[in-house]
Amino acid sequence: MSKKELTTRLLNILTTNCPSISPTTSFPSTLTTSTLSTYTKLLEDVFERRRLQKLDTGAESVLSAEEMTKRSAHRSGFKMPEKYEDDEKR
Repeated sequence: MSKKELTTRLLNILTTNCPSISPTTSFPSTLTTSTLSTYTKLLEDVFERRRLQKLDTGAESVLSAEEMTKRSAHRSGFKMPEKYEDDEKR
C-alpha cells in the first residue's frame, strides 16, 4: 500500500472511531510507510477488540457459563470437547 493510501485508511479508522478527530488531520511527513502500516494495523486491532468486548458485555446474564466457555474457546481457535459424563451418572 502506498503512503497516501495508508494515511487515508488511518484517517478513516480514526474519524470513524474517534469523533473528536478531524478528517483534515495531517500526519508528519517523516512517518515511513512501515510506521503508518504498523500504526494502522494496531488501531484496527484495538478498535476490533473494543467492539468484541462490547458484544461480550452482559453475556453473563443471557448465556450459561458452559456456553460462554464454548464461545470463548471458539474465538481463541480451540474446539471444546464433547461434554464428559462419568459412566456412573449415565
